Formats: sequence, C-alpha cells, structure tokens
Amino acid sequence: MKIEIQGIITEKEHAAAQWLHIKPRPAFAFVGIVLIVVALSVLWISFFGPYYEQNGFARWAVLALLVYMLVYWVIIQPLKWKRLYRQQKSLNRPFSLEVTEQGISAKSENMEGNTPWADYQRWREGNGVFLLYWSDVLFQIIPFRFFQNGEQLKEFKNILRQKVGG
Repeated sequence: MKIEIQGIITEKEHAAAQWLHIKPRPAFAFVGIVLIVVALSVLWISFFGPYYEQNGFARWAVLALLVYMLVYWVIIQPLKWKRLYRQQKSLNRPFSLEVTEQGISAKSENMEGNTPWADYQRWREGNGVFLLYWSDVLFQIIPFRFFQNGEQLKEFKNILRQKVGG
C-alpha cells in the first residue's frame, strides 16, 4: 500500500477546511438551530406581538446580537481565514505526500517530515477536504482533488479508518 499525491492548497480549500473544523457534531448543531429559532421567534414577537410597546431595550439587544453573529460568521471570520492563508506561506507552495503503512511523509521545497499513524488523533472529511488532526486544534489539510481518481480516494479513506479510526 502506497499512495503518492501532490498539489497546492488553495485559499478556497483552506476556508473549506476551517468551516469543516468548526462544524459542530449533530447534537450541538440541533441545539444551535433550536436556539436560533427561539431567538428569531422572540424577536418576531417583540416587534410584532402583543407586547410591542414593552421591552424596547431587550428587543433591540436581541436584534443587535443576531446581526453581530451574522456579520461575524459571514464576513469577519472568512476574512480572517483569507488573511491567515496569505500569511502562512507554506500553504501557497507545492508539496507531495506519500501515504504508507507506517504513516504519511510530506515533502516541499522548505521541509520534509514523516508522521506516524499513532500521532494522528482523529480525522474528518467534508467540503472537498480531509482534516487529519494532530491535536484538537492542529490539523493537516488534504484536498480531495490531490487524488488521481476515485479509487485512490477510496483507498485513502479506508487507510484512515484502519490506522486512525472513526
């Protein structure tokens, strides 16, 4: 078993990896959706319900919070990710990976290293990328497009299941 892949991570793939990294587990996503529905319901009732004349401050505070959250996640956070991508020059350089029975070897013009499978804590897939975690906040991005075909991608996913779990 040996898979060789190479490429350059794009800004779009970097952002996709960040979204995947912060994506909550289904139970937390459900709770978040319920909280948003409740907040929108309270906001609707406060502006158009029978208590419109009361609670003026609370109504505007809830509206301000929702607008802030929307602006933060739709504008500010993606801009931070773009800045991070541009700052981290290693993301803009071509690199190659060799997946073997022992782990993953990475090579670029500035570095060369081997990571044994035991060093990876977990992995996730989605948004066109794999994330291989060294810790809860540090991960390696491997875009799907680096793989030559669907069979190679499938083989890599099977290797991850065997070597890293989950």
